[in-house]
Amino acid sequence: MKNLKKITNLSLVIAMAAMVLFLNSCKEDDDTKPGTSTPASYQGVFVINEGGFLKGNSSVDFYNPTSGELSDDLFAKKNSRPLGDILQSMTKVGNKFYLIVNNSQKIEVVNAETFASTATINNMGSPRFLLPLSSSGNKKAYVTDLFGGVIHIVDLDAATKTGSITLPGWSEHMVEVGTDVYVNNWSNKMVYEINSTNNTVADSITLTGAPNGLVKDKNGKLWVLVDSVGTTQARFIRVNPSNNSVEATVLFPAGQSASKLAINGSGDKLYYTSSTGVYEMDITASTLPATAKKAGYFYGLGVDPKDGSVYVTDALDFNQKGIVYRLKTDGTESNFKVGIVPGGFFFNY
Repeated sequence: MKNLKKITNLSLVIAMAAMVLFLNSCKEDDDTKPGTSTPASYQGVFVINEGGFLKGNSSVDFYNPTSGELSDDLFAKKNSRPLGDILQSMTKVGNKFYLIVNNSQKIEVVNAETFASTATINNMGSPRFLLPLSSSGNKKAYVTDLFGGVIHIVDLDAATKTGSITLPGWSEHMVEVGTDVYVNNWSNKMVYEINSTNNTVADSITLTGAPNGLVKDKNGKLWVLVDSVGTTQARFIRVNPSNNSVEATVLFPAGQSASKLAINGSGDKLYYTSSTGVYEMDITASTLPATAKKAGYFYGLGVDPKDGSVYVTDALDFNQKGIVYRLKTDGTESNFKVGIVPGGFFFNY
């Protein structure tokens, strides 16, 4: 009986060990280490985790591209409270980060060196993106809105909303050109030009579809990523902001969507996601690239302005932790788990 008991116990240990090995082998490789960086050394990549809708579990993670360390849920760990519901975007102005929390109708302002909360700007409607205006010495900012039909005006020094500009529909990305600001308006299929000196709409550009991205290249030209609507094909258009003329159009294949747009630090290469993958296109190109940098469907997109790495995200089932893929310029790839619904990035150098 004693020998039988020993054999049974040994068999149980072996079975348990085999189960652990099996479960570990089923996990996707994660190329990160737990973060040990202090906030003052946060030079690298912030991951914007939207969180689940109405679940209040949005978060900010930090990835150090040199060490491979990941520090998670920075806001909640520093401030002992949740960040809020649906973190849409993140911007830095001076020594502060501005966290745009869409469904909580607020902007959280934190110290860029400690991540400690310094202010909360409430009653912001359904905020999307914040653009500090260099023409105001970065004292004033515009904030786009999903449902409000306005562009909010914010005094950054006072951390208060001071007014608004009527702009019907869903406004999204913004680019500053001198004293003018160009704004994507998704629902109206327009790009609006706003005079930031007097806060009025100065002009508009009519599009064939819904604009999903807006960037400015090294030559000062605007690139708009226009998604397909009905039978109209998705496309890139290049706009000359000196007269708002459309200088070039690059069509997508029929039936192919276009979702996210980014530009590299040199301003000479465009990166976009579509229904088939993430792609790189030179600003001098007249046709789309034939091959994806990485095939698949990706939710978030960002390009590191320092080393040129392309970051894309997979939100999986929108309930569990998502995955970030880093595509380096030398062709190597790594990945790591982050928060729930990773929707974008902010690069801080």
